[in-house]
Amino acid sequence: ACGRGDSVTAACTRGVSAEQIVSHLRSRSHWRARQRAVAVPETVADQVRLWEAQRYRLRMSRAVLYAGFPSVEMSAEVAADARRRGCLLWERAAERKVVVRADGADETRALIKRLKREAAAAADIG
Repeated sequence: ACGRGDSVTAACTRGVSAEQIVSHLRSRSHWRARQRAVAVPETVADQVRLWEAQRYRLRMSRAVLYAGFPSVEMSAEVAADARRRGCLLWERAAERKVVVRADGADETRALIKRLKREAAAAADIG
């Protein structure tokens, strides 16, 4: 399993960096290996770094961008709701933009409509 990087990937998922893993390998290597210039071959260290980097690859997924909210507050409220539901992919409150996974778009759209209706009703009252 270690040859595929499963152990390294699992450690990285738990917050251990590739550099920490390589450092650990160096500190735990055989005393004769430590006497040499390179206790952990650079190819091994490079492979550990590559396995860590694989965690940060881009993943394609269907998503919906919502932009042009009437207020930063509405944008933040929509983002918070999407985050709570686990479908928020990205937000930029200052630019009033929110990106949600496509499978959460219907609920997000319904929330936006409700918030706009409430804002319009409040404007009519005030």
